[in-house]
Amino acid sequence: MPQQGQTLNVKSLGAVGDGVTDDYPALVRAAQQLCRMPEGSTLWFPPGVYRIDRFRILRGARKNPTANIVFRACHGVTISGNGATIDVKGDFHRPAARRQGRLAESDYIGVTPFEMIDSSDFVISGFELNGNVDQMTRDSGVVEGGGAGILTTNCRRYRLENLHIHHFPTDGITLGGNSTIADREALVQDVRLRNNGRQGLSIIQLRTGRFIRCTFADTGRTGGSYGRHEPSAGVDIEPVRTTPDEDVMTGDLRFEECVFSENMGAQLTCIWPGHVDSFVVSRSLIQATRDDTEPVAYVAASAVSTTEHSTFVFSGRRGISFGPLQAGRIAALQSIEFRGNTIYVEHGISLYSPLQPARVSFFENTVHFTPSQSNQSSIAIANMREVRSNRFIVHSPNPPTGTSTIELSRHQDLQYNSISWETGNILPPAFRFRKR
Repeated sequence: MPQQGQTLNVKSLGAVGDGVTDDYPALVRAAQQLCRMPEGSTLWFPPGVYRIDRFRILRGARKNPTANIVFRACHGVTISGNGATIDVKGDFHRPAARRQGRLAESDYIGVTPFEMIDSSDFVISGFELNGNVDQMTRDSGVVEGGGAGILTTNCRRYRLENLHIHHFPTDGITLGGNSTIADREALVQDVRLRNNGRQGLSIIQLRTGRFIRCTFADTGRTGGSYGRHEPSAGVDIEPVRTTPDEDVMTGDLRFEECVFSENMGAQLTCIWPGHVDSFVVSRSLIQATRDDTEPVAYVAASAVSTTEHSTFVFSGRRGISFGPLQAGRIAALQSIEFRGNTIYVEHGISLYSPLQPARVSFFENTVHFTPSQSNQSSIAIANMREVRSNRFIVHSPNPPTGTSTIELSRHQDLQYNSISWETGNILPPAFRFRKR
């Protein structure tokens, strides 16, 4: 076995990396050998395209032994891609096996190239992972199965960096999955997650995560005929929800200098404040301008959340929810702050906080609003305790002919807000503040 600090070349185990040869057996051997090596070891992939030319069949007459490539109990190791691509087989059909109403399960699923279990202090860096869902087909109603780019379970103190993960049928990355034991201390930086089928990133059970300069884009836009799986979000924070089974609460999550763009579902969604205690989004871009994106583009509903110094670009009547839409979940909300952000919207937007006990604060934001020229346009900001020191700037070369309002309703602290037209402080007659 290699000694501590030595490097294991994946080609020494039979990998070819020519994009044609099935490298699955060599990758399985590499995972097994790496996890027997001492801390400080590196699994090195020379540049190339490493093909996984098989898929999993879980049950039935055609059941096969193919599994995910599992790294179990790997500690203190680095998996270095150096620009290598892992190309996962996607050119197969997922037939329905068991139906319940309109939905069905399939026993045919793709291979996850990095499944990390019970591991710590590891680094995965420098890969492109391609799930090839644009070549995949399925029977109608078939739900997601497996097939993420990276899946972690019960892992500690790890880094995922300099990765491009795209076209997987489910998630680009799933953190803390398949377990009620949370991952802890994840650092994800300079990672691009694009064109995946269900989520760019799913956070199931994770205590303390930092996401820096990451891109979560075009979830649900898989190409080909496969389509998408709900909810098709850029990021979905969706923990285990049987409280006695949670070892710690998911939370202490921070997204900094990230891009959430044109996902078909919400750009970011968190709707379980009783099971997620805190997250922050800072200095990021949140964009939803395509006609097929969801109308509720951003849902900030952990027990405590802060969205700060970020830019929102929305078209149409898309909005932001400061709380879960389900009445039974709002009691767990404690504090939501939305401060120092710049928002570009057109035609109308709702910044909606469901009636709730939490303190929802909307302050020091700048809202650029382009109203419709012929139809009623409005910005509705409702049910917040504090709306303070915000600037509303109307962009319209001609006064709109319809009734346009900025409607501020049901607030306890409403002061120091201003509104101006782009040519000065004289507003078109149809435009006004409306307070209820």
